[in-house]
Amino acid sequence: GRFWPMHDLLFERQLQLKTNQLRGYAGQLGLDMARYSAEMEDHVYLQRIREHQQSGRDSGVRGTPTFFVNGRIQDVSFGIHALFDAVEALLHTSSGADNS
Repeated sequence: GRFWPMHDLLFERQLQLKTNQLRGYAGQLGLDMARYSAEMEDHVYLQRIREHQQSGRDSGVRGTPTFFVNGRIQDVSFGIHALFDAVEALLHTSSGADNS
């Protein structure tokens, strides 16, 4: 039940993700520390993480966040407006407003 609070904390502290810092965040959020320690030591989620990383590489993801519009990567490295423009163009053509 602490997924989103941990998500938010990790997002806020992206440059502070060392093992001892992660453990501190878990304690701060009131996680079951015995379970946390056991799962971290046993690398319970490592295979799943590797599968997700490979899936991202296979999809052409080079960094986060990555956005897909209609199955294609939308480059937002020069600003989020490109994403909005791509979605707007897709909505425009799918609504039948584009007669080309």
